[in-house]
Amino acid sequence: MEIKCKWRVKMENNSVDIMWKKYLKSIGENEEDTNLSYTSWYFGGDKQIADELAELTIKGDKRATTSLHYLYEIEKERGNYEEGLAYLEKYTECSDSIYDISNTESLRKIKALYDYQHIEKEKEYLRKKNAEQQAWIIFIVIAIVLGVIILIRYNRNRKAMIREQEKKLHEINEQQYRKSQLYIEENKKKIEELKEKVKLFEQENNDLQQKLLLAKKEKLEQTNQAIETSQREQALLEEALRRSDIYAYCYRAIEDSSIRLTETEWKELENIINDTYDNFTNKLFILHPSITKMELRICLLLKIKIPVSTISQLVCRTQSAVSMSRKQLYKKIFNKEGTPANLDDFIVSF
Repeated sequence: MEIKCKWRVKMENNSVDIMWKKYLKSIGENEEDTNLSYTSWYFGGDKQIADELAELTIKGDKRATTSLHYLYEIEKERGNYEEGLAYLEKYTECSDSIYDISNTESLRKIKALYDYQHIEKEKEYLRKKNAEQQAWIIFIVIAIVLGVIILIRYNRNRKAMIREQEKKLHEINEQQYRKSQLYIEENKKKIEELKEKVKLFEQENNDLQQKLLLAKKEKLEQTNQAIETSQREQALLEEALRRSDIYAYCYRAIEDSSIRLTETEWKELENIINDTYDNFTNKLFILHPSITKMELRICLLLKIKIPVSTISQLVCRTQSAVSMSRKQLYKKIFNKEGTPANLDDFIVSF
């Protein structure tokens, strides 16, 4: 039951009227002159109604617990302890209901806030993860593209390098062939064939063809003479090499395991081999610029036909390490697998 009072209010419940008068008196006013007003509600005496009051209180529409407490104090002053106790119990019951609802509402708000914050954090986390995933995808795609480009360029450069190396090998082999005894013998065969053709043209009295064939024959004979001269010079150079102190010192190491070459002696050996074999080391570097100092020294010793056991002693490596270096160097030069012996044969004839 709701009663509103502005000036003078008649109440069905005397306790509320008494409380109102007492309040006006405490502030120096009375019911006749006051401009104040109040709103009161009457609720029954069970828990359900108390819960309704508590719910209204939570919403901020009504207050009831304070009124009950005032009623308790009024009855207590009057000496109506039984009625005062009843109001106190109702006050306590209402307070508990309000507390329970307030606590529940607070928990609900806290949970709602937590859920909202948790959802926002999850959204932010997912946004970051999505951004990270996109960044990783972009990175991987770029890496793959760059990898493919690098691989294509590497293969292209490697193929070009192999072609260039094969070209150099072919040129060197051709040069060696044109200085070889085999080339001289082939030229001799051509010379004999030309002689036979000259005889035929003599019978036919074809002077022009005879002169052309004789010119070719003479050129081949001159080529052979030049090669033979070069071979004689080479033989003399090799003889000088074999008589050199450094050559003898290297061969002495076959019998003396304590012998080692100093940097000066290594340089002396390199110089005399270059003089003997037409810049031997330069031609090696033309074939493969990344030949190591160790590989070069092994090649110098192979060139003068030092045994592998002595080579390992002079370069301070095991025989297995020397064999591995020979095998690896063969692959560097020819771009294919080979044996240490394959390298030895190549170096001796190079």
